[in-house]
Amino acid sequence: MKGRKPKLSSIKELEGNRGKRAIRNVPRADGRPGSAPDYLPDLAREEYTRLIDTCPWIKAADAGVVEAAAVQYWTFRDALARMAATGTTYTAKSGLVKQHPLYQVVSQSHALYLRCITELGATPASRCRVDAGGTQEHDPLMDWIKGN
Repeated sequence: MKGRKPKLSSIKELEGNRGKRAIRNVPRADGRPGSAPDYLPDLAREEYTRLIDTCPWIKAADAGVVEAAAVQYWTFRDALARMAATGTTYTAKSGLVKQHPLYQVVSQSHALYLRCITELGATPASRCRVDAGGTQEHDPLMDWIKGN
């Protein structure tokens, strides 16, 4: 799918529906996700809990994406720890110095983790799409401009 991701219906409503097109009724997810599943490794459970606690907009329907993000985080950190012990390169039987196979695991798991947390709205850039209902500070200069 090319192009921009569609805007959330709730954000369109907050902005005032400038396009005046009909807003689709999108099913709303309710409830908070439960605790981290027992089968996750300890580090993945910690990341699952951290994401749930720091992102109040995550709903129970998002639990699978949160779990995927937690597993990718664990895979990333585990591969990094193993690579730290062995180094980023190794010498093959032929005598050539090659990149460690775990380097690709680190790269792919980090990319998948970022994709998951972007979908959840947990990165700085994606968070601005989710948190559209912030409060504005009172600006006396704007009051003065409007008065004249």
